[in-house]
This record gives sequence, C-alpha cells and structure tokens, in this order.
Amino acid sequence: MLSDNQIRNLVESKELEVTYSFLPNSTRSFERRDPAASVGDDPAARLFFDQSLIRSRLALTLGPIIRPVSQWRRASRNRRFAGHTSLVDLRQCPDGWALAPSQSVVVFTNEYLATPSNVVGLIVGRVSSYNNGLVTATSYVDSTWRGLAKLHLINTSQRTVRLKLGMEIGRAFFFATPDATTIDNTVQQQGVHFGITWGRILDDEIDPFPLSSAPRPESRLARVKALNEAATQYAGYGLIALLVLAIGGGVKLYADVSQAVASSDRLARLEQSERDRLAGAPRTGVASIVVQPGQNEGSATIVLPPGTQFREGSTYSGSSLVTPSPGVVAAATARSSNSDVVLTVMVRLATPARESTTIPVQWIFVS
Repeated sequence: MLSDNQIRNLVESKELEVTYSFLPNSTRSFERRDPAASVGDDPAARLFFDQSLIRSRLALTLGPIIRPVSQWRRASRNRRFAGHTSLVDLRQCPDGWALAPSQSVVVFTNEYLATPSNVVGLIVGRVSSYNNGLVTATSYVDSTWRGLAKLHLINTSQRTVRLKLGMEIGRAFFFATPDATTIDNTVQQQGVHFGITWGRILDDEIDPFPLSSAPRPESRLARVKALNEAATQYAGYGLIALLVLAIGGGVKLYADVSQAVASSDRLARLEQSERDRLAGAPRTGVASIVVQPGQNEGSATIVLPPGTQFREGSTYSGSSLVTPSPGVVAAATARSSNSDVVLTVMVRLATPARESTTIPVQWIFVS
C-alpha cells in the first residue's frame, strides 16, 4: 500500500492525476471550477488535496448529480438535472437531498482520477459515516483508469441522511502493482463511464447513469428454448417445416437464435470473469480490539469470506488506526488454514493499559 508521501510524489510527477470539478470557497460551499482544477497545476486544488490526504488514504467527495435507486421516487421538478426525472441535482438542494432509511443512490465522485499502469485503488467507506448509517459499497480503481469513480451509497439507519455536494463519501487507498501489464485496453473497453468528466456531463446535460436498453440474455434464451422444443417436436416435417418458418419469419428467428447464442456465451464469460474477480478481490473491514488492564497488546482473528484467494509471496495484509494515537501501532498478518484465509490484526501500546481499552482498527487484505 502506498504511503502519503508516495502518493504525493506520484501526483507531483503527474503519474497519478487527481482533478476536482468542485472546490470549497471561503464559506465551505462547493463551487464549480471550469475548467476542472488539477492538483498538479492548480494551487487551490493542491491545498484541498493536501487536506484530503490523511496518512495513506485520500478522502473522496460527492459530485453534483445522483440517481436514487428506488424506481418509485422521482426528483421534484425544481431539483431535477436537465429534465431527467430520475436524476437529482445537488446544486439545487441547499439543505441537501434526503436519503430515506433503507434507500440507496448511485453517485460519482467529485474527483477525476487517472492512474498509471502500476497503481490500483481500493475505495472503502468512512467509519464515521457508518456510525451515521451511511454505508459506501467497496469499489475499485483499476490501473490505467481515466474518469470519475462510481459508488453506491446505502442508508442503513432508521433516520434520514442528507446528501450534500462535496461531502466526504469514502477513502481511497492506493497499491503498487509493479508487474502489471503496461499496454492493455481492457479497462477502457469494459468501463462504460471510462473518460467521463463532470464538464461533459454538465455542459452536454447527459445522463451519467444510463440504464442498458439491450434485452436481457435470459429473455433471448427463453425464446431459443421454445424454438428448440418446437424444432424437436416437428423435426419430421423436414424441409417443409423450414420453408414455412422462413416464409413466416424464420429468417428473423434465425437471427434471434444466433444473437441469443452469442449473448449466452458472452454472459457465461462475464459470469466466470466476475467469479475470478471476486475470488481475488480485496477485502476490508474494521476490527474492534480490546486491550486488557496491565497489558500492552491485543488482537483479533478474522476469517475471510469463503473463496478468498491466498497467494504465497504475493498476498498483502495491512492495517491502520481509525483514530491515530501516539504510541499505538497496528499490524495485520494473513495465513492459510484448512482452505480458509485467516487474518490476525494486532495493536501494541507503548505502555500497559490502565483500564480495558477498545481500539478500532481498519484492515485490508489483497491477494
């Protein structure tokens, strides 16, 4: 995992680019910067970046347009973005937008990130946000990525949470991948919002969260199944049946079958790719470690989810104190045990604790 100084060095050399489309003014209200402000060139952007880089993690803030996931809830007319009924413009919400209990939204970060081929990012939620009930689903920033980071926010509390432009919604950790492929278009081809900027979204008034209009592969497969059953039942009719089908639209049905088969193969590849990705996906969480009176050490054991990969020599485990404290250090080690991956998180105090002390530690495991 990269330290704060390593991240700064990458930014100064412009290998890692961080650009802000909105920056706080003297009253802490976020105002648009047009053109967007690059940390490497703009003093105001650099100041905000330095304030957002806390130890080895970079605070990420909320962009101006959000999409509520609930289909029944539409934005009121005076808060819609460019007439899109399902998009909320936070610039039109001075008191913030109310996220009801159990509801969620899809958002983009204010930050535009551009990573080199040997750096990847992991985005996790902020612990203080969890205390308020706002959970940020873990996400990734691939190497060679160019664009905004897309996140999913969920209100798990029993009270309303207000979303405001520029509020902190996550922390980004960066990891070095020295042996990564340097020339690869996979990220650009698979990232549907690759290269998108707030300038393009706001100026062209486009929907940054388009819903796919392609038919679901399942519906095509159902049609293929019906066609297959019909062909099996009436196979004895031979060429006459094929001729009738052709006259009645068999050519179109053949095209549907071909497209459905291609969709099925692609779906299978995507499912396998997703299984592989989840098996090697970074894991993160918070462990509350108790140090007993008279002791200066405490530990917690965490069994990672089934399917987590453990690669000898290339597995990484790390930890950091949720609240930095002088004289307190945290460490994490991982091992494989009976096909499980077990993580041990430990804290050590400079002097023995006078009373029972609970210390929250954020841990990360990367295979």
